[in-house]
Amino acid sequence: MKCIIHLGPPKTGSTSIQAFIRLNKETLREHGILALASNGMPEKLPYLFKNDKALLKRFRRQRLAGDKKKIDRYRREADRHIKNNIAKHDPDILFLSSEMFALLMDSELVRMKNYITALTPDIELVFYLRRPDFRVTSGYKNKVKNRGETNPVESSYKNIFDDGKTIKRLGKVFGRENITPVICEDSHPDRANTDSHIDALLKILFRDKDMSGCDFILPERRNTAWDYKAIYFMRAFNRMVTEHPDYEKYRAPLGGLLEKYAASVGPANRGAVTHSGNVDWPYDD
Repeated sequence: MKCIIHLGPPKTGSTSIQAFIRLNKETLREHGILALASNGMPEKLPYLFKNDKALLKRFRRQRLAGDKKKIDRYRREADRHIKNNIAKHDPDILFLSSEMFALLMDSELVRMKNYITALTPDIELVFYLRRPDFRVTSGYKNKVKNRGETNPVESSYKNIFDDGKTIKRLGKVFGRENITPVICEDSHPDRANTDSHIDALLKILFRDKDMSGCDFILPERRNTAWDYKAIYFMRAFNRMVTEHPDYEKYRAPLGGLLEKYAASVGPANRGAVTHSGNVDWPYDD
């Protein structure tokens, strides 16, 4: 058995990859691929490897009730879920997915390697790369969609997600030869004739296997046109506030209007915004 670990990182299409896995898990199993990214597993998988202090801090930050007993329970659930499914399906490939893997500390990465190596010594890491401005844009958009906020997030996202440093840390623990970088210009295959991040993943999972008989279900496409239009207005508003501080009172109403706009556009008018530009692979020292 080989284990392929999808590490994310955040804002590189991890949610749609996991949605694809949930929609197609039976088809994948028929081809010897056990993909565990359902039933809350993306959230629980990191509990196997993150230390108690970090998890308790996360509970407090998210205003969730949690203690050492809850952490241990989640770890047991994740461990049972993985091992029971392996015993039941005897797969050729075990695929694990969590965008939080990319944020593990060095000691936690070592713990993950030890756990996976006990299952199989054949390990491959899949790491998605996305242009920093697109990643910032995605986080900026989600802030408005989820909480109606229009304040910038550029600085925090630039500081948190440094792909070069993350890849070097992963390489020290797992070996650089075991990291497969994926660079996709877009998240959907019908834009600019580019492979989607799902297409890229399937090529890694199937390698030389024939995929012609697979009838995959694709996750519902998001409304990219409204995303970018909303971001344009948000950034323009932030520039305006720097010159006219009294406009701050319009921040919350603007967030509400953008949410209403997103709902009114509807799936029939989803637009296509082509991502362009090259991404350098931040791998070399």
